Amino acid sequence: MNPQRQLRILTYNVFVRPPGINTNRDDFKSQRLDLFCQQLDNYDVVCLQELFQLFSLNKSNLVQKALEKGFLWIVDTPNPSYLLSTKILDSGLLILSRYPVVDAKFHQFKQGALIDNISAKGVQFCTIQAFDQQFNIFNTHL
Repeated sequence: MNPQRQLRILTYNVFVRPPGINTNRDDFKSQRLDLFCQQLDNYDVVCLQELFQLFSLNKSNLVQKALEKGFLWIVDTPNPSYLLSTKILDSGLLILSRYPVVDAKFHQFKQGALIDNISAKGVQFCTIQAFDQQFNIFNTHL
């Protein structure tokens, strides 16, 4: 296979829960994300899980660093409607791509279990155009 026609994909649970939710007093969220961003050059498409946005700049900081590294297509999920929903947290899902995203959708699950019921869990989908082909990418965290 031609190495210049390989799509390098990473799926990774970054374990960046909202502020106040941590293990052993500190999850070192910002420090771990800084180290993670140093590895972005090794990938073309990155699917992330547990990157929650509520009361934190971690997600927007990561997106900014990804843009600087050439991930020009960002596929995010909508925030829950606080007036129309019982969900407090977003899905925690994010897709970063160096190649054009030609379609993107999000399907929110109707129910969750235990503490995950406060998060807008679902499955994220996008189609990426690369090497004269289209690739369907699905990202979820159950």
